[in-house]
Amino acid sequence: MIDDPLETARLLIPDEVAIRENISGTAKRFAYYTSAETALRILQNKEIWMRNTACMNDYGEISYGTNLLVRAFNSEAGNSFRAAINELDHTIADKVLNDIDKWLKAFPLTTYVVCVSEHENSENELGRLSMWRAYGGGSGVALIFRGDPFTAETDDLGAYSFPVRYAGEAEVSAQVMSLARRIHDNAKVLANHDKSDIIFYLRTTLISWILCTKHAAFREEREWRVVHSPALGPPEGLDTEIVSVHGIPQRIYKIPLKMTTGEIPIDLSPTAILEGILIGPTYFPMVSYEAFGEVLREIGFENPYERIRLTNIPLRQEA
Repeated sequence: MIDDPLETARLLIPDEVAIRENISGTAKRFAYYTSAETALRILQNKEIWMRNTACMNDYGEISYGTNLLVRAFNSEAGNSFRAAINELDHTIADKVLNDIDKWLKAFPLTTYVVCVSEHENSENELGRLSMWRAYGGGSGVALIFRGDPFTAETDDLGAYSFPVRYAGEAEVSAQVMSLARRIHDNAKVLANHDKSDIIFYLRTTLISWILCTKHAAFREEREWRVVHSPALGPPEGLDTEIVSVHGIPQRIYKIPLKMTTGEIPIDLSPTAILEGILIGPTYFPMVSYEAFGEVLREIGFENPYERIRLTNIPLRQEA
């Protein structure tokens, strides 16, 4: 019996493994575009809030991925997937598909996320204009984080990161068909792998396709989502609280920005993961610059102002 989860993943989901390996151990970074008020709270309280997907800018995003996957499983691609799984072990199909079906209706109200965007070197000075327009309102800030914590393999938090897929019905059906073919082509090899690993990767992959699929028009966002959902596991290291956001009472989960305490500790403290701050469109850039510099000094950064860049993007408010 082969008990190597990574080898199982390489057989089932090689593209996903390659994406994570491209991030892990590299200088890849992520930007969290938000308001100056929210960025200030994150740094001072050393925590990031995960909000319910029902409160996202596009509250239909979870239903979008759900509908596409349901259609794919009602097509030839779904039949091929079920046939490939049954060829391998019919108990795997029962476990994976029954679990997914159980959670489908619950996902929109039980899923909490933080959304970040891949950050390129070419964006170091100005950030990305489309993201400034979408987030931050009249005083936008982007927190620039190191990439490797987003690919760390840990259950310490009960929050998991996934790249967003930008796809339509044809692409999602092709994804399901491609997965079915890999299962079929590798059936003899997979028969020697730990069944629990196979179930884990198939189940997690399908859940991620539901929770992290967006319309192709949003492709330029290059988004990743940090997700908490009971379907993925309990909120081990997350605190929860009922708060009011923009006048709407709601539950949030909090990712603590500190060292985790599991088998493989991960340092999530601000001085370890925050590389810099971009001050986006605002009427008062120098005021924000001075304030964020002082906050960085208070939480332990040396030469804090060197980590802050003013984009000087003119603020344009709609009438």
